Amino acid sequence: MRHLTWGSALRALVIVAALYGATALFATEWIWEGETTSSELSGKAFQVMKLTKDPTGQVAGKKVLGIPKMAKDAKIEADSVDYQLNIPKDGTYYLWARVRWASGCGNTFYITAPGTTKAILGKDATYDALHWICWNDAGKPKKLVLHKGVVTISLGARESGTMVDQFLLTNVATYRPASVYNATPNFQK
Repeated sequence: MRHLTWGSALRALVIVAALYGATALFATEWIWEGETTSSELSGKAFQVMKLTKDPTGQVAGKKVLGIPKMAKDAKIEADSVDYQLNIPKDGTYYLWARVRWASGCGNTFYITAPGTTKAILGKDATYDALHWICWNDAGKPKKLVLHKGVVTISLGARESGTMVDQFLLTNVATYRPASVYNATPNFQK
């Protein structure tokens, strides 16, 4: 019987990482539900809505945070929600959102995080199905430099017919979420 040495085990790990992608082995991610905000809903735009059916077949908790579809000429009232998160360590992070859009006229939110100005999250062309999008800057994942402790990320109302199911924060730029996940315990304040 042959025994593995630390060197051969490390070489095997490197080979597996190369074959399956290092991000799958070394990514750390933290997940929270869109409807579990740290701030109270004002009722101006955002609502917690039931969503039991989706072409993907999966909705986390059967609820989403959304802005109902409105007439084209209806004005969206200024509204936002906050998420207070317990960041485990200083670092660079990347934010993903599992969203559902009604149309090209309803496919964005405003978003802010520490060290950023109000920006747009969304603008993709996948409609009527929950899907993951990355907060990006000119097509590249936006780097969020966050410090250990409690930070606030805010989501702002921009267009009607928009929904968010879950958020995911990762420390790996190339990580790509692909499913519904359980919320990370004790990550949200």
